[in-house]
Amino acid sequence: MGAVPLRLNHALGSSLGAFAMRRLMPREWRVARINIDLCWPKLDAASRAQMLKESMRETGKAMSEPLRLWRLSIEKRRSLAVDSPGRDTIDAICNAPGGAIILSPHLGSWEYLGLYIVSRKRMVVMYKPGKYSALDEFIVSGRKGGGLELVRADRRGVATMRKALADGAIVAILPDQEPKGGTGTFAPFFGIPAWTMNLVAALARREPAPVYACFAQRLARAEGYRLHADPVGDEIRSDDSVVSATALNAAVERCVRQCPAQYLWSYKRFRVRPDGSRWHYKVAPK
Repeated sequence: MGAVPLRLNHALGSSLGAFAMRRLMPREWRVARINIDLCWPKLDAASRAQMLKESMRETGKAMSEPLRLWRLSIEKRRSLAVDSPGRDTIDAICNAPGGAIILSPHLGSWEYLGLYIVSRKRMVVMYKPGKYSALDEFIVSGRKGGGLELVRADRRGVATMRKALADGAIVAILPDQEPKGGTGTFAPFFGIPAWTMNLVAALARREPAPVYACFAQRLARAEGYRLHADPVGDEIRSDDSVVSATALNAAVERCVRQCPAQYLWSYKRFRVRPDGSRWHYKVAPK
């Protein structure tokens, strides 16, 4: 899929998501359905079913589009970002002498967002290795080939990000992943307690860099991407972990509400529960 035009790539990815996800990845389909039902209780059943269908198509695009995006020249990458206030904000962030912390949820094309930013400024991205080493190596290779610097979500990775910020680089974190062990705090996400990372708050408290929640929204017919960038308030730097985690999830939720069908609803965001149990998305959460 990497050799075909982006419009065809998205068409193939959309078809993959629409027809294959439920058959080949039934667990992901079920998780997405449950998450949408939980987070959008005021929508009627037909609207939630339509969001699920659109979400599966967008997930297919998220799987196929990196193969194309990684092959694009810097000029072509930049040209895919349509005029928008968000693009202007991101360009200003890149042109500023200091660093910035970017929160990039699993929304829209997080691959394109990173490639656009790194085409203008050094960017260090924290990532969590996947379950399949071969696939993980392939993805890491593609991202590094696009110019991104990747660090693992550990102490060494945090130290690298702090050094990068001090050097005026941009650092990015995917903030909607469940953290390990005792490195998180429960805070509401769409009104549901979600185990939320403390890493962002710890980094923001130590570094004066501004914090933004950003995403790249796919446009219909592969006509490009609309970049969004919104500043995150100082609550993110609070010493109170509940306050900072609530600010983090609120920033992510504001992004998701702008184009909910492009969110990765198939991620088990509510797996860890406040009573210490782990929910397997088979019965109602506690």
